[in-house]
Amino acid sequence: MVQITAYDGDLCTVSDPDIFEAGDEIIHRAYITDSDEVLKTLEAHWRPRWSTTAQVSESDWQKITQFAKVYMTQHNFTWQPITRTQWPNTVKQFKARAARCPDGFDRCDLQFMPDSFVDSIIHLVNSIETEDVAWPQQLMFGTVVGLAKHDQAHDESHYRTIMLFSTLYRAWAKLRAKQPLRQLAMFVPMRDRAGSQTLVRWIPSHMDPSLAEV
Repeated sequence: MVQITAYDGDLCTVSDPDIFEAGDEIIHRAYITDSDEVLKTLEAHWRPRWSTTAQVSESDWQKITQFAKVYMTQHNFTWQPITRTQWPNTVKQFKARAARCPDGFDRCDLQFMPDSFVDSIIHLVNSIETEDVAWPQQLMFGTVVGLAKHDQAHDESHYRTIMLFSTLYRAWAKLRAKQPLRQLAMFVPMRDRAGSQTLVRWIPSHMDPSLAEV
């Protein structure tokens, strides 16, 4: 243990300087325990990544959309209402230990839900897609969680962020996200000439569930 007796800016005076040799380094870590300070520190670290798309100028987006209109072939995606058979098949794809979200539902809750409740959920999401009703606020609430990348995590960069949305919302997003990808696969090759992944192989592991309708 090294005791600091005085400090002036970057200059520190220690109680026993004889224990050091030229080239030694001292690391001083300031631990934050206040929840508000922890959140502010994590937000400052994560915000640049969260705001990446916001930094793209409107003119750049216009170039992208104009290029797509001129050079990309237009196709129509078929979009049928969600059915009773599709919903349980999607729920089964959740891992047994998938995180329980703010709504309190987990995989087992959805898997063994009475048919009448399942019908109500399917009717709700189908009505949302046709814009007859809006998403309930409870299903739009998400919790940001920082997962430690290793056991010795102590810095904000040592945590990976995930967003936990309602399990009902995630089930809908999982189901709908795969449908346009399957149709897109008919027009985009699975791999290029060099054998690298193409868009259809890359999107499922990178796609934001909130973009499932795009």
